[in-house]
Amino acid sequence: PFPFLQSESHEEEGKFSPDGHWMAYISDESGAFEVYVRPFPSGEGRYKVSTAGGFQPRWRRDGKELFYVAADGKMTAVSIKSSAGSEPTIGRPEPLFDSHIEIEQLTNVYAPAPLFDYDVSADGNRFLVAASKTQTPVLNVEVNWAARLKR
Repeated sequence: PFPFLQSESHEEEGKFSPDGHWMAYISDESGAFEVYVRPFPSGEGRYKVSTAGGFQPRWRRDGKELFYVAADGKMTAVSIKSSAGSEPTIGRPEPLFDSHIEIEQLTNVYAPAPLFDYDVSADGNRFLVAASKTQTPVLNVEVNWAARLKR
């Protein structure tokens, strides 16, 4: 083991890209938590991914997209084109849906949970999101599903 990044800021929630060449993480170096990526293992150079706050970055299995929860609670996707040893091309953040994940902030202090509040399918098309304690749960019931199997 070796320290990857040491600074005066708080860096947390590190996630390796599927190819192992990049590390996505959050940092409060700008005064608010944002999502960044850095090359691994060198750590030289940093690239900001989020534009208005972000938490809990996760990679799509092919490494071409990074998801995160924006400060406003929206699940957000950003395309990332990269190869080992080159600067990544980072797309514009695209809000996908309201995640209903509670991001507790008090004067830009974030207390990360030990586990992520969501997971994403390998193709990036489906999300499993933990419901907040204050949110009224929604239950969708599929009726007559057995008849659909026969088609």
